[in-house]
Amino acid sequence: MKSSWKIGLFFIAFVVELVSSESSFPSFLFSHKLIPGIQDQLPHSSQEPFTLQQTNYMINQVLEKCQANVFILVNQPGLIVQDFQDFYSFQNLRSYMVHASTILTFPHTVVTEEDDVKGLDLDKIQTYIMRQCRAKLLTLKDDDPGSIESFIDSKTRVIRMDFTGIPSKAEEEYEGQREDILKKNDLTLLRVIRELPSPFITLLYTTDTIQEFEKIPDDIINVNEIPDDPQMIPLSMKNEILQKENVIFPDITLFDLTRLSEYERNNLGHYMNFDQKDRDAEPVLAVNDEKDKPIFNKPRSKKVDIRPEWLRFGEDDDSTPTLFNEEILRENALLVLSLLVSILGIALFIICKVLASLVLLSLRSIQKQKTE
Repeated sequence: MKSSWKIGLFFIAFVVELVSSESSFPSFLFSHKLIPGIQDQLPHSSQEPFTLQQTNYMINQVLEKCQANVFILVNQPGLIVQDFQDFYSFQNLRSYMVHASTILTFPHTVVTEEDDVKGLDLDKIQTYIMRQCRAKLLTLKDDDPGSIESFIDSKTRVIRMDFTGIPSKAEEEYEGQREDILKKNDLTLLRVIRELPSPFITLLYTTDTIQEFEKIPDDIINVNEIPDDPQMIPLSMKNEILQKENVIFPDITLFDLTRLSEYERNNLGHYMNFDQKDRDAEPVLAVNDEKDKPIFNKPRSKKVDIRPEWLRFGEDDDSTPTLFNEEILRENALLVLSLLVSILGIALFIICKVLASLVLLSLRSIQKQKTE
C-alpha cells in the first residue's frame, strides 16, 4: 500500500514538473542610431533571464521611435544561445553590431505554458512597424538577396528574412553543416545590407526555436571586475566569459565599458582633421588672373529620346489620378475622412439654411394672403 502511494506521489510530482517546465530562446536587437534612455528602462541586467512580456516591451520601446530608414527582422530557426559563442559564424553581423549606438541582448527569454506565442511574434512586430513608421514590406525569398526589391524612393522599409532552419547538434549526420549554414546566412545578410541606400538600420535577430530552460548556471558578471582597457583583461577571464550562456557577444556588449554610457557613435556631417586642413589649404583665386580662373565647359543642349517603354514611376499612366491613389488614401485616411465629413457638414448646413429660408418665405406669403 505504501509503495503504491509513493508511486502515485512520484507520478504527480513528475506531471507537475513537466507542466511547469520552462523554455527559452535567444535574441538581440541593435540600432545604428542612438535610442536615448533605453538602457535605463531595462528591468535588470541583460545577463538575467527576461520574461516574454519584458522582451516585447523593450523591443517596442526601440521600434516606436522609428529611428531607422530600414528595419530588418531576422528569424533563424534552430538557433540556440550557444551558437553565439562561435564568432566566425556571425562575422558580418558583428561588424555592423560594433558600430551600433544602441544594443539590447536577450540571451534567455523565458516562455511558459501560459504564453500564447512561444517566441517573438514577428508578424505582429512587422505590422506594428508598418503602421507606426509608415513602412513598406520587403521579403527575402529562398535565402536569395536578389529577391529584395530595389529602393526607388525614400520610404521606410521593413525587410523580413526567414532563413532556412539549421539542423540540431544532436543529429550526428549534420555535424559541421550547422556552422556552414550560419555562415552562409550571415553572408546573405551582408549582401542585403550592402544594397541599402542608408546606414540607419535597426536589426532584430531571433529564432522561433525554444530550448529547455531551468536555471542560469552562470553567475552574473560584475562590470566592476572588468578592466577599463580591454587589452588588460586576463586571457583566463576572457575564455571563461566567452563560454558563458548568459551573454551574447561579450567582447562587444560586456568588455567594451563604453556601452555603459549612451551616446551617438555615428555622428555625420562633421569634418575630420585632414578634411579641415585640406579646406584651409585651398588657394584663393585672383579675380584678375586669367590663368588661375576655373575653366567651365560650354553648355550644350541634348535631345532626349523618350519612349513609352522607358518611362518609369507612372509618368505615362494617366488612368489613375493621384487623388484616388490607393496608397495615398490609405496613408492619409484620417485627413480624407475629416475633409469628407467637413464637406458633408457644410453641404447639410447650406441645405438646411435654404430650406429654412423657403419655409419662412412660404409662411410670409400665407400670412399676406390671410391679411388680404
